[in-house]
Amino acid sequence: MKALEPLGFTPTKIAKPKRLLSSIAKLGIIKKLHSEEWLELLDKCYRNHKDSLDKSADKGIDLHAELERYIKFCMNEKLDDIDFNERIQQFIEWSDKNVKRFLWSEAYCYSERLWTGGICDAGALLNDGTIALIDFKSSREAFLGHFLQCSGYDIAIKENGIFDKDGLSQGILPDIKRYIIFPFGAKDLVPWENKLPIEEYKKGFESATQLYKLMSLEKKED
Repeated sequence: MKALEPLGFTPTKIAKPKRLLSSIAKLGIIKKLHSEEWLELLDKCYRNHKDSLDKSADKGIDLHAELERYIKFCMNEKLDDIDFNERIQQFIEWSDKNVKRFLWSEAYCYSERLWTGGICDAGALLNDGTIALIDFKSSREAFLGHFLQCSGYDIAIKENGIFDKDGLSQGILPDIKRYIIFPFGAKDLVPWENKLPIEEYKKGFESATQLYKLMSLEKKED
């Protein structure tokens, strides 16, 4: 379908009158093309198809799985394949410059006090000696909610440590000092860090949790 778009094809879901107008207009342009211009158009059709396939293949990559694979490679787990997808290349370059060592990847955590839990993407000891909690997002930028989510992980990790996917404790109770978000939807991947002290985000997360519980209780009363 993508290969035919430069020739005037439009999706069949579009109303037929509009499709006819579009195709007739394109046909008029094609009839005026010289032989070399016609060949260029055909080449464009081919590239249009190939570019579509490349984009589809790229979207099909499990970004979190690839990042997990890279981080676990850095943590010296036994991995045979060390060829990583280009989508995480900017993160790899940032890691080379800023990370002394990764402490965990895909860590499960929970807070019995707040009755919350989740999976924290990564944690790292940075070159400046601080421990950062790292989260990966598909958005183009980082938002307040992302940092609140990080604070929820932070609270849970400080309360109970981290666990693997089988529920086995990894015995890590780090003193986290920084939250770093990587928005992979951005054209140029730039890490976003917390602007406020992390304790402020923790207060916000606890307040949001209490508000959610209050709303749930009110619904039960209805």
